[in-house]
Amino acid sequence: MNMKKMKKLLTVSSFIAFFFGVILLSLLPTKAYAWQTKEEVDKFNFIGTIYEFSSKEDTATPTKKYVPKFKTRPYVLYRMGNTVFGCQPDLSFVGKDEIDWADVRILLDNYSGEDIISINGKPWKADPWAVKKFGDRYNARLNHREVFGWTRTLPMEAYPKLPESGHISVNVFGEFRVGSVWTNDTAEPLWLSVSPFWRNEVPYIPIKDVLSPLGASFTFDLALNDTTIKANGHTVIVHPGSQIIYVDEKEVNIGCNPLNIDEIMCVPAKVAEYLGFTVDTFYAVDRYSPEKGYSTKDHIERITVTK
Repeated sequence: MNMKKMKKLLTVSSFIAFFFGVILLSLLPTKAYAWQTKEEVDKFNFIGTIYEFSSKEDTATPTKKYVPKFKTRPYVLYRMGNTVFGCQPDLSFVGKDEIDWADVRILLDNYSGEDIISINGKPWKADPWAVKKFGDRYNARLNHREVFGWTRTLPMEAYPKLPESGHISVNVFGEFRVGSVWTNDTAEPLWLSVSPFWRNEVPYIPIKDVLSPLGASFTFDLALNDTTIKANGHTVIVHPGSQIIYVDEKEVNIGCNPLNIDEIMCVPAKVAEYLGFTVDTFYAVDRYSPEKGYSTKDHIERITVTK
């Protein structure tokens, strides 16, 4: 075979190899989108899905229940936008400090667009290593803000408190459909039907999604379009579009209307207080506070309901 024919054959072979290579790559697992559009959410069916992340293979494989492969290594569940990832250090990593690629830095740099749901199945605030590392970095930023140009230092009240023993908290964030359920020593992700939101400085929550993990029960009167909620020995009846709610058969004006969002009942978070829950919120939107010494570059809208 002469050189001309050989070059032609090699060119054709290279094209065929490239063509089939592209097809094979398209069949491999790909990274999950962190900031998902509605179309991507529908495609991936992210409700209840955790993406098992491998830094070694650079892939994220969807699973309904994340089970760490290695019992002796730490693992993290963290949220990016509306996506929940589960990950462990690879074999090349040694020790807990090597969770750095998914560690407490996100609580400083990207909170609340990103959040740590759990470390080794517990709230990050229940992990002494995470608390110390967060505190060290937080204080370093406060002390060296001007030197290194770190302008995004949030106050400590931006972050949820660790529930006391025997209590349970639900942490959710405006604009995001994934929150967390914390006890003193357990933590799990919580997927919501719609995102919490603020309207006229009033925080709203999808009431059933948020209060069901706290033991509340719900009944719906289709004829009257009322929702009855029972918890902690109290009964509250709400009606969309009406500022009047009924608390233990007494009429109460809450000053703002419950709303139906995509057929999901959303109510002012303070309604939970009439049911015996405590509500803690933090709200900061593109503002700087010289007297408190912190600034934010984006929205932080946290709502925590505790039983």
